[in-house]
Amino acid sequence: MKTDFGTEVVAGVKTSLTMSYIVLVNPAILAQAGMHKRGVLTATALVCFLSSVLRGLLANLPYAVGPGMGITAFLVYSIVVNGATTWQTALGATVFAGIIFLLVTCLNIRRLIFLAIPLTGKCLKTPKAGT
Repeated sequence: MKTDFGTEVVAGVKTSLTMSYIVLVNPAILAQAGMHKRGVLTATALVCFLSSVLRGLLANLPYAVGPGMGITAFLVYSIVVNGATTWQTALGATVFAGIIFLLVTCLNIRRLIFLAIPLTGKCLKTPKAGT
């Protein structure tokens, strides 16, 4: 794919503006669970910035990385607000799940799972327009 510096700068600015939505909404949602809004805002901004830069530099993939709003809403509204557990325990479970995902990736288990799925269950190519 052909690109130039100007195109990359414009793409970066557009992505940053899009990410600003997540950086503002995520703390507002998590504050409803009892978390400190300014602390969550700072953490969200730093994690989005650092993980996006690292992904670009180390993996050579120019993708923005941010928190999943679906899991944030589930954590707050379905688990914490309903009284199933505290926000501290819910975040601990999220960290534990992240460690499991990291191990699954580092131990190449993701690849094994992918290979175990029959080809008929995979969508590997996007259909062409008009087909």
